[in-house]
Amino acid sequence: MLAIQATGRVVRDAHGLELYVTRLVPVSATETWAWFMTPAKVKKWLPSLVVDDFSEPTRLTGVVDDARITFSFVDVDGGTRVFLSQRLSTTREAGTAGPKWEYLLDSLLARVSGTPTPVEQDYATQQPYYERLAMDGDPSFWPTR
Repeated sequence: MLAIQATGRVVRDAHGLELYVTRLVPVSATETWAWFMTPAKVKKWLPSLVVDDFSEPTRLTGVVDDARITFSFVDVDGGTRVFLSQRLSTTREAGTAGPKWEYLLDSLLARVSGTPTPVEQDYATQQPYYERLAMDGDPSFWPTR
């Protein structure tokens, strides 16, 4: 099993925890959009996506496995920057959702690039990283002095 470096963030705001993961997809925003909205393409990397609302080609919201998610898309040099956000309710959820989205977004990159799909189990080592990010923002988990 490989250990894949985590890249996402968990931020605490007035409403709780929010997970953010981003990837640079090496194709245009129009092509990237197709990987989210064309049934044959999305089925290859995120078959459980149910889109609720969208503004083509910059933003979509939906549900994946009962989790509410938002994707934003920005044209940049070299492709499209994809931003994912998901509201979290617990630190344990951060430890599950973070690695899941790292894996799924890397799966998208593999499909777009025609490279081998990553191994999902290689992302399991990211769980403590995401749980720690969530805990660091929550004073109820800070040690007492």
